[in-house]
Amino acid sequence: RSELVLDGAYDAVGLPPGEVLVWAIADGYATTYHPDSDAPDVRVAVAEGDTAGIDVSMPVESLLVGRLPGAGPFESASVVVYNSDRSIGVGAIVEEDGTFVIDGLHGGSYTIGVYATGAGLVSGTVAGAGGDLAFEVPPEDTLDAGEISVGTAGVLRGTVVDRYTSAPVYGAFVHAESRSTGAVFTASVEADGAYALPGLPPGEYAPWVDYTPACDVDPDWLNRWYPDNLTDAFAAALSVAAGGEAVWDARVAPDLDGDGMDDVWEAENGLDPELDDASDDPDGDGFTNLEEYLLGTDPLSTDPRDAGCGCGTSGAPRLLPACFLLLVLAAARRRLRCSFIGM
Repeated sequence: RSELVLDGAYDAVGLPPGEVLVWAIADGYATTYHPDSDAPDVRVAVAEGDTAGIDVSMPVESLLVGRLPGAGPFESASVVVYNSDRSIGVGAIVEEDGTFVIDGLHGGSYTIGVYATGAGLVSGTVAGAGGDLAFEVPPEDTLDAGEISVGTAGVLRGTVVDRYTSAPVYGAFVHAESRSTGAVFTASVEADGAYALPGLPPGEYAPWVDYTPACDVDPDWLNRWYPDNLTDAFAAALSVAAGGEAVWDARVAPDLDGDGMDDVWEAENGLDPELDDASDDPDGDGFTNLEEYLLGTDPLSTDPRDAGCGCGTSGAPRLLPACFLLLVLAAARRRLRCSFIGM
């Protein structure tokens, strides 16, 4: 790093030998990379003991100004513009009235990214009819982009509590997967059990909640899928409208021994809620305790009349081969995802 003197000269001393990237920043001028580019595409080799003369030619800056729609609040909103190959992004904070100014630019083609979930807007790159909308900034001049066209977002909010005690499950995470794009939005659960997922583009979402204890000895709770399902094989979707609010209050089951089964269900069905007995098959019917739990059947009886509910729904018969196959496939998918996360 070096500071310019009045005649525009600079001195950068103490550099290790090798390739160097040189760029310059000055008020009123475009941020420029050697020799005269808006992007870091040229590096210069400097040998040990040598002095290299590396000049940078800086044009007067261009500006891109605009404003976001709506009434805000905009205190946490920001805008980032990207050059044509997205090698450089320049950002700015949005003012209270929704206006923004991006300075230090070269003339050229830019796309604009908006990040304003707190203002009820959809975050992401501003789109046009055929993809990302390009804004042509003139050299050494100002482009007024006017009001930026971004979508109005919706919000998913609610609570996550223990299904038996109604105690808040602080530290759980709520996820919502878009049925149209596959994008996943995530929010953490606060100490009072509340959560909010703002900035959702309008559409259908499949929400679920999960919890990961900090330590092996900490309390744990089981995953739950909307509206109240044990697995993602039978998860439903809810609709989020532009400017609207969807609500899901999730009730999760405790699992202190980490065996994937509801502790209360285990106690009510003659199992030990403090022992990991998920793979046991005490009634010898070929279904493990965990499979019996997911099917809603009695783990200590082979009598079909003892069946409760199947696949997380009520009134299903005991022998459900297709249903059970879906459960196995869903569990395999979850294990695969977890294995990638853990790599």
